[in-house]
Amino acid sequence: MLVNAPWWLTDGTMATMTAAPDTLTITRPDDWHLHVRD
Repeated sequence: MLVNAPWWLTDGTMATMTAAPDTLTITRPDDWHLHVRD
């Protein structure tokens, strides 16, 4: 266990995560939205 570490690092699970990628490629059209009309 880490001493004087933030609570999210004390169990070691968050400390081993890798960094997020710089880019995101969307291979399909984005259909995660809702069209609302009167």
